[in-house]
Parts: sequence; structure tokens; C-alpha cells
Amino acid sequence: MLIDYGKKFDRIGQQNESKLCYFMVWPSLNNYHTFDGVIKTHTDAAAINNAMLVPVGEVWKTHFDSTKDFQYYGPDGFHPSLEGSKRAAKVIVNALFLQH
Repeated sequence: MLIDYGKKFDRIGQQNESKLCYFMVWPSLNNYHTFDGVIKTHTDAAAINNAMLVPVGEVWKTHFDSTKDFQYYGPDGFHPSLEGSKRAAKVIVNALFLQH
């Protein structure tokens, strides 16, 4: 779905002088075991569609794996905490405005 709909959105974007961008999400804490798959599907979809990738999920996983600190998750184990939102915002700004 990420690839197929990405192609459709990319065509619309090209007509409007914009570039497709994938926001890499994260799985719920209960589905943490799927994290590598989430990273791969978003990375592959961005590469196949020649799109930008905003690797929030990858940055989160790197943090979790190195610190064992899951503070980026909010109380429901899915939505971000304030810290997770701040980290996501930094990744978004970096990907969209600072890496060009």
C-alpha cells in the first residue's frame, strides 16, 4: 500500500511542484517485534518512489536499542509522549529543511 499509493500521490505532487515524503512511523510497544519491518517497508517505499524519507521510527528504535529507555512512547504505548513528540519534530525539521 505504501508503494502503490505513494506512486499515486507522487504523480499529484509532481503536478504541483512538490515532492513525495514518507513519514516513518513506529509500531506500538506491544508490537515492538515488528519495528525492523516497519523501518524496511518505509525505507523501501521511499526508495522505489524516489521520495524523501523522514526516519522518525528509525531514530526512535536506535534510541530504544541503545538506552533501553522507552520514554518516547506515551502512556498508551503507541502515541508519543512529549519527549517523543519533540524528538519526532527534530527529525522532521532535519529531514525536510536541513539535509538538502
